[in-house]
Amino acid sequence: MNSVIGSTMLQFPSAIFVVLIVALGFVFLSLFAPRTGERFFRRFEGSFARLADQKVLAVFALSFSVIAIRLAILPLLRIPIPGIHDEFSYLLM
Repeated sequence: MNSVIGSTMLQFPSAIFVVLIVALGFVFLSLFAPRTGERFFRRFEGSFARLADQKVLAVFALSFSVIAIRLAILPLLRIPIPGIHDEFSYLLM
């Protein structure tokens, strides 16, 4: 698992800095203005709660979103090509 994360970070070295900046921004926002996003998050919480009540729709929405996100990042993170014959089994897992 760590090799996958490491190889992704080697492909996108600036990605770690973007993640750190966003994380620090959220930390500072939570320390200095903790109630700023309360109304914003309540709206999302309500809509996700209504979605969770409809279990079949929630499962299809989750399945579709995972496939759509993978297709969206396919140009950035291509399908890995196995180097030796044993790596085919790892790709199938």
